[in-house]
Amino acid sequence: MYPLLGARLNGWQFIATDADATNVDYASANVERNQLTDKVKGKYLQAYSSSSSTTSSSSRLVYVITIIIAIRHVCLFISSFVSLLRCMFVNMESEVIS
Repeated sequence: MYPLLGARLNGWQFIATDADATNVDYASANVERNQLTDKVKGKYLQAYSSSSSTTSSSSRLVYVITIIIAIRHVCLFISSFVSLLRCMFVNMESEVIS
């Protein structure tokens, strides 16, 4: 959802990630329905399990990067939401003043 909002509202580009291939399929379908395939790409990333003794350091790196990207998406969404609220309040103030 956050990449769709960021792409639609601000024209940002995203690589959306998930550890569940079914979720990636659903998200990709939503991106297509919203005609944002040029702005949002979905990627399946295998989940990291700390209990697995065969987990490679590259898998751990992918997991950490996925978490960082998720945090960044949330921050971008919050920034977009705050901008939207500011625009709404500016419009409301200008109507009150008029």
